[in-house]
Amino acid sequence: MPYRLVILVTALFVTPSIGQADTSIVRSSDDAGLAFSNTSSAPDLSPGHRSRGRRSSRGGSLADRRAAIEPVLHSTARRNRLSPDLVRAVVEVESAYNTHARSPKGAIGLMQLMPATARAYGVKDPYAVDENLDGGCRYLRALLDRYDDDLNLALAAYNAGPTAVDRHGGIPSYPETREYVRRVRERLESQSEGRNQLAFGKPPRMVRGSDGSIRIVN
Repeated sequence: MPYRLVILVTALFVTPSIGQADTSIVRSSDDAGLAFSNTSSAPDLSPGHRSRGRRSSRGGSLADRRAAIEPVLHSTARRNRLSPDLVRAVVEVESAYNTHARSPKGAIGLMQLMPATARAYGVKDPYAVDENLDGGCRYLRALLDRYDDDLNLALAAYNAGPTAVDRHGGIPSYPETREYVRRVRERLESQSEGRNQLAFGKPPRMVRGSDGSIRIVN
């Protein structure tokens, strides 16, 4: 009997937690920017990490999660002179509209803001829908301004960080970053508004350069 008890107790301490193996591909970071990685399927949902004052968009279908944040997304994009379609494309690739998404390296929320980026743009609660979208849109707008409305470079910088883009003199050779740019552009170009208008208040045209870059011209 004592021998059987020792075996049972040992097994209890050795057997791993099944839930720890349940992960999915969401996001991570590179050069203080953003990229893909594994994240726990059960993000931190403690009270301090809930989206305050807005509907949560963690469960349900992609369409349901998108609909839950659409009014805030649309107004925030317009306020920052961005096409809502561009912001939708970024959010879908970044977090699949999961307001509670968190990468192992700390990128948080809909637009997967790193803590330093969130602080730089005054985001106090990156899990809050309105704050996360505002910080992410302001950052994306700043990157478009920095790279003279070159969408490819702005997206690459959003993913890998502007330091990496500047150091490489263009889109970094990281497979993750190149795939990220391709996926966002694919989603953007499938939406008519994104094809016709990127900046609010102007009717610019998106022109593809010989090197594959996309620029905005009047």
